[in-house]
Amino acid sequence: MVDVVGNHMGPVGTDYRTIKQFTNPSDYHAYCDINQEDYTGNQWRVENCRLAGLPDLNTESNYV
Repeated sequence: MVDVVGNHMGPVGTDYRTIKQFTNPSDYHAYCDINQEDYTGNQWRVENCRLAGLPDLNTESNYV
């Protein structure tokens, strides 16, 4: 089994200017962190929040 997290970017906080292709805040989901409790019942947060503080790409965007 291979587990790939392809929708999270490097640890840049909210300064997206350092990420070449995705510099606009709208390229990312709103800032929220995944909590341990989310894994047992909050699928939306697991899919849309930050894993280990890494920005989560807004994959619903046509540009992204």
